[in-house]
Amino acid sequence: MKKVTKGFLEDLTSYCVKHAYHIMINLAEEKLAELDLKVPDFSILAMVHLNPGITQSKLIENLYVTRSTASELVEKLVSRDLIYRKPINRKASGLLLSEKGEALFAVALKNANQNQQQLLNHFSESEIHELNRLLLKLANALE
Repeated sequence: MKKVTKGFLEDLTSYCVKHAYHIMINLAEEKLAELDLKVPDFSILAMVHLNPGITQSKLIENLYVTRSTASELVEKLVSRDLIYRKPINRKASGLLLSEKGEALFAVALKNANQNQQQLLNHFSESEIHELNRLLLKLANALE
């Protein structure tokens, strides 16, 4: 079969970002599946690890998920004893990683770092930093 021509699409930043994103997410999902996790699960574990006591509302703001999706994901992680809720006041609870959650997150983070090295092995350290800087600059400009 003849190779598909992408032409001007490869000059569109949004196409290039989406194309790279899908490849990276698919590889991440494969690695995380070994730990019975998905990318959104890893993202929540990471946010809770980095921000102990974070509320579900703050997760929603920072992970760009709906309230119902966040509730479903958090509930799944709570039922697996990976995170737990600690009441802050009558209306809100903070989320914390359990010991089991910390241990699983450490393995998942190690896998994520190895996965990133594999994905970006064609780039120098300075190119990786520049790529991340430019992507964050783009994201900040769009917010």
